[in-house]
Amino acid sequence: MDVPKKILIDTNIVIHLEDNKQIRHSYSTLNRVCGENGIQIVIHESSYEDVLADLDQDRKEISLSKLDKYPKISKNNRTKQQKETDFGPVTSRNDDVDTDLLVSLKYRLVDLLISEDSGIKKRVKDSDELYKRVLNVKEVLSLFDGFFGCIEVEYQHVQDKLCDQYDHADPFFNSLRKDYDFEGWYAKCMREQRKCWVIEHENKISGLIIYKDELNHDELNNLCVPGNKVLKICLFKTEGVKGEKYGEQLLKTEMDFAYRNKYDSAFLTVFPKHEGLIRLIGKFGFVKGKPKDGEESYYKLTKVLEGDEDMPPFEFHKKYWPCVKGTGVKIFCIPIKPEFHARLFPESDQRISPPIRQMSLGFEGAVSQTPGNAIRKIYICNAPLKEMSPGSMLLFYRSKDSLLTSVGVLEEYFEIEKSEELIKVAGNRSVYSIDELLEMASGKVKAKAVNFYYAANFEDPIALADLRKYDILKAGPQSIVNMSDKKFFKLYEKLLSEKDKEVFFG
Repeated sequence: MDVPKKILIDTNIVIHLEDNKQIRHSYSTLNRVCGENGIQIVIHESSYEDVLADLDQDRKEISLSKLDKYPKISKNNRTKQQKETDFGPVTSRNDDVDTDLLVSLKYRLVDLLISEDSGIKKRVKDSDELYKRVLNVKEVLSLFDGFFGCIEVEYQHVQDKLCDQYDHADPFFNSLRKDYDFEGWYAKCMREQRKCWVIEHENKISGLIIYKDELNHDELNNLCVPGNKVLKICLFKTEGVKGEKYGEQLLKTEMDFAYRNKYDSAFLTVFPKHEGLIRLIGKFGFVKGKPKDGEESYYKLTKVLEGDEDMPPFEFHKKYWPCVKGTGVKIFCIPIKPEFHARLFPESDQRISPPIRQMSLGFEGAVSQTPGNAIRKIYICNAPLKEMSPGSMLLFYRSKDSLLTSVGVLEEYFEIEKSEELIKVAGNRSVYSIDELLEMASGKVKAKAVNFYYAANFEDPIALADLRKYDILKAGPQSIVNMSDKKFFKLYEKLLSEKDKEVFFG
């Protein structure tokens, strides 16, 4: 789908956008993102019929004044029979209005139709092309995130907290009460002062992991979860438009904690209906154990099993994140301008830029208060390099400061032909503005997408002077360059701290 230029909003959206009460965050975000990116919001002439039918004269006048703020699309001349052929029965005024909106969508007068009325979407369920263009506010914000990068300026902070710092009556927990005795369970967590990682937004919980050491080895055996020192994710929940990305950042915190603190494995149980969470953990090496009481169990190993060292390097990295294969892989050094480096690796950037602050990747103490991207990232460049193999080790070099700062593992590397494709590919995982992407797409050398999994930021970034001293680099790289196994071994032996060495295997 191309970047939309014009979106049609249903009457129910107008009322929310123009309500005298405080506008819901998602609606104000929709309005702002459209304004910032030149997307025109329009209404349909037929929407007036919804309002004119209101018997409350004062409310009617207020609603009409709200509609008058938007450009209008004229009512079409399609007959009732024609609309029923395309979109199903038209037996009421509401049906007539709904199908008028869909006609405008079908004939490309608008790119998207935004409505909170699920019945409208059901009318086009047999047309894939129309079905994907009828969205609610949450869905369109997710789409915009793919086109325009992060809707929020930054990821929110992950904080270390205790369960008793949060009220069990918080609306964030409402959906959990249907599945089990949440009140009793949470009271137990509070008594035991279980720890949690939390993301808050506007003073409300947006994401939460509650965790503990699992000491019940009978339980672990029953679920087929391996290991003696095991971390249990007791609760994992996110909310809102950014739910998956918040989830990825929380998962990053949990996996790094388990790896750095020498756990054998980590696990959680989840009801099968939570498909989004199951998909998320599946991307990072969680595998299914045995079910219990209607829930599935999933566990992730943190210690490499014998024989797994021969796995393909990218699959190895997913299974054992943040662990990176240090032998038998291609190695590349990628230079990044400081302004892009700051967006891709904000936690690393905090160490480099004043005020200087040492921040370990181990989460022994407080979790970093610097918002950072999650694990899956994308870097766009105009490098002449034609190909890189999935699983290649990527070493990132901050050019202006002449520092080797971070390591990742390549998922995919490919050329991009058109600017529209670049925007679509880059948006969901990148940190670039539309203008920056268009500039890259207009260069003589085709833009390249580097899809990768972030692994770690070096606790002690490595200066170019030290890299030259050991003949690892002769000068600061101007484009993506290959690094030999021999040179990486010197880097590992001579320049990495003991803590930075922990992330490499082999």
